[in-house]
Amino acid sequence: MTGNIPARLAAIRAHARCYPDLCVVQIDAHGDLRKAYGGNPYSHASVMARVVDDGLPLVQVGIRSISSEEIDCIKDTGRITTFFASDILDQSGPYEGKASRWVPDVVKACRGPVYLTFDCDGLDASLVPALGTPEPGGLGGTIRSTRDSLGQWTWYPRDGHQRNCSDRRVCRSTILYRPIDLPHAGTYQCGPPRPLKRHTLPVTGQASYQ
Repeated sequence: MTGNIPARLAAIRAHARCYPDLCVVQIDAHGDLRKAYGGNPYSHASVMARVVDDGLPLVQVGIRSISSEEIDCIKDTGRITTFFASDILDQSGPYEGKASRWVPDVVKACRGPVYLTFDCDGLDASLVPALGTPEPGGLGGTIRSTRDSLGQWTWYPRDGHQRNCSDRRVCRSTILYRPIDLPHAGTYQCGPPRPLKRHTLPVTGQASYQ
């Protein structure tokens, strides 16, 4: 599990060597499809563009903050399937805001083994307020119900038997947790302990590591 956005690219590439038909499922508030951000093609806003450049299919879920450049990337690339938050969460939308309606379509969009990357800002910020880049809206309910919904994704392999999406998930990364002082209910750790010393800057509250 990676606690850093660019770090997941290395993990995805490593798994792609073992699973050439790997499909990446990205739960996120942001597209992360910019060619570069701040001149850095491997920034947090560009990591999924590098995944697509590697030729891997990408399925995005819960996207609600995206640039025109990224929209063009989705339109021009046949390997990206995006389920925008406005489509899957709006009760007046095509899925009536029901996970039971949109999850099957997400599963159908997946091909081969699945690498699931779960950015915590894909959830509503009221559930996980300890975020570096929170966005309004997001997957609602509870963290447990969201987890259970993901675990219930089904697929049909060549033998014709219905199976759970978890059966073919080869790895998962959970990212973008940012420690905050309050509220304490939101400050839990999404990844394993890091053997690093944490220093919090008093003005910005931004954490740095050595």
